[in-house]
Amino acid sequence: MFQKVAVLYSGIRVNNRTMKRELHKALNVILNSVGFELCKFPYGSLKRKIEFLRHYQTDTIIDVGANTGQFAESVLHGGFKGRIVSIEPLSSAFSILQKKTLHRHNWEALQMALGDFDGESTINVSRNSASSSILPIKEEHLAAAPESRYISTEIIKVSKLDSIFNQFIDAGREKVFLKIDTQGFEKNVITGAELSLQHIDGVQLEMSLVELYEGEPTFLQMISLMESYGFMLFSLEPGYSNPFSKQMLQVDGIFLKRNLLKA
Repeated sequence: MFQKVAVLYSGIRVNNRTMKRELHKALNVILNSVGFELCKFPYGSLKRKIEFLRHYQTDTIIDVGANTGQFAESVLHGGFKGRIVSIEPLSSAFSILQKKTLHRHNWEALQMALGDFDGESTINVSRNSASSSILPIKEEHLAAAPESRYISTEIIKVSKLDSIFNQFIDAGREKVFLKIDTQGFEKNVITGAELSLQHIDGVQLEMSLVELYEGEPTFLQMISLMESYGFMLFSLEPGYSNPFSKQMLQVDGIFLKRNLLKA
């Protein structure tokens, strides 16, 4: 496995994208020959996330609602060296995700949705893929992001995390971080993970300040739910905002098992 080399191009400015890619490739040819790999230096919210994972010695990330693997790629490029299990139900997105995991020993993909039952459901497929959801979308969402409009549906497999957790997690031996980005279905994922949460140290949730999907819980309701399972709100990161009104619509909340807080 290559060691990551994070580099800040403070003294070099390359405005042409093609030249940037070629420079990156040329540098990696040299670095790969001695066992290193060039990657972007993590900054902002990603830097804080990587520091959180390192500080709490996370071994494994369960990436729920992985889409095409954007979250997993970001933490891997940021230097995370543990294992990632990405879970994505949408066939088009999963096809891309699976290809990305083929040559990575520490990243695997499962095609399914997580929820509060075991069975099948219908997912609404959005034009931009990332906004696809089991829940109906609201006009407030479409007004802010017309590309999120539903264009088709797909039958998907749904499972509770509790039903599959022990299949890929060694409970008690691994320090687990759970990331959930399921477009309004986050509460259902948590409800189906009551037993699994006992073996999970940290959780990242996408939470809405404005109801964007019908029936999704509010920001405050999700905080209360997580507190009922023994998790405290550890940090907040800006998420999606309305590009017209500039109103913040969603945030990412990171929750930590209350008894694990370190100085």
